[in-house]
Amino acid sequence: TSDEPGKTWHSHVGVVTELFDQLQLDPDNTLVMMCGPEIMMRIACNTLSHHGLRPDSMYVSLERHMECGIGLCGHCQLGPFFVCKDGPVMRLDRVVPYFGKVGV
Repeated sequence: TSDEPGKTWHSHVGVVTELFDQLQLDPDNTLVMMCGPEIMMRIACNTLSHHGLRPDSMYVSLERHMECGIGLCGHCQLGPFFVCKDGPVMRLDRVVPYFGKVGV
C-alpha cells in the first residue's frame, strides 16, 4: 500500500490497516513481522490486536540513531534494551511499554 502513489502504482492507496479487514487470520497460527515508520507500526499492531493477535506474535523492526553500535553510548536505548544489541527486530510484548515514547 502507498499513501502517495506514483503514476505506475496499481495497488492499494491508503493506510495499511485498511486492508486488515480483508484478511482471514487465525490468531493461534499467525506471526506478524513489521517494518516501517514507528507510528504506522504502533497503529497496525493495535489494529491487529483487535483482530485477536497477541503482542507475543508480533515483531517490529525498530529504527534508532546509533552511534557506537555496541550499546555503550545509549543513543539507541529503548527502556532496558539497546536497538544496536538487542534488535533491531524485537517482539512487541517486550517493547510495548516503550513503543512510541520519546526519550526512553
